[in-house]
Amino acid sequence: MKKTPLSFILLTLIFIACSTPTTTPKIEKELTPANEEDIYEETELDFVLPSPLQIAAIFQRSGLSYIDGITHDPNMVKNYETEFQRSMNFGVYSADLSYCVLNGQSQQSINYLNTIRILSDNLGLNAIFDAEPLLQSFEKNINNKDSIVYILGKIQRNLDLILEESNTKYKAVIFFSAAWIEGMYIGTKSIDLRNKEAISRRLVEQQSILANIIKGLEINPNKNENHITLQEKLNKLQVKLSTLYNTGVETEDGSLDFEISDADITDVSNQIADLRSFIIK
Repeated sequence: MKKTPLSFILLTLIFIACSTPTTTPKIEKELTPANEEDIYEETELDFVLPSPLQIAAIFQRSGLSYIDGITHDPNMVKNYETEFQRSMNFGVYSADLSYCVLNGQSQQSINYLNTIRILSDNLGLNAIFDAEPLLQSFEKNINNKDSIVYILGKIQRNLDLILEESNTKYKAVIFFSAAWIEGMYIGTKSIDLRNKEAISRRLVEQQSILANIIKGLEINPNKNENHITLQEKLNKLQVKLSTLYNTGVETEDGSLDFEISDADITDVSNQIADLRSFIIK
């Protein structure tokens, strides 16, 4: 079975997987990955990670609503000077873009796409945007979801090609790990008494995705002490989420109920906040 390249997860492209816009065959073709036998040339992985938008949609369906100011400040982008900082915050801002697009925040969505453009230039990925006036098209069509899907699809295909040609597909997991952390951060900050049970369940269910993120990060050929620290923190969080997941009891409808205390949620929230702080500092 052919596998989807992990670079395909980035920049909120899979609207059709978590919402119901009217898509066209052209758009669907644009979002179909090219023929790829392996996720990486270095090794073969047997999983595909969801997009940042899918993560945001999961929490939204559990009662998460838009909170102004919860996302990362776009103006902070100028402070990131190392490749690690830029790569991780490329992922963070991708998740913030997802959150804003999903909640109809047009100007904020434009701001975050522009921020991602800055980071792509800094990371040597400027060809993502250089082929066409994609930013201008994004702004012009910001209120047309189908058009936004198509435009983001063009951006994603460009990114896939760059990572493939430069033999740096492993960077896709690095980008996504930060996007996932930001999505989890938004989820924990949105928990309240009205949706605590549903969102808590979604947090715990993310342990399987986290396991795959850790697995993907293991094969990064260019690790430094920051990557190692990131993995250590993620491993600690994985232990906690797995422990909570194992408390699940299957209900009559086949879903799981979890015995999650306020202290457990606080612990998970604190670990995620610590991970996020480590990334955006």
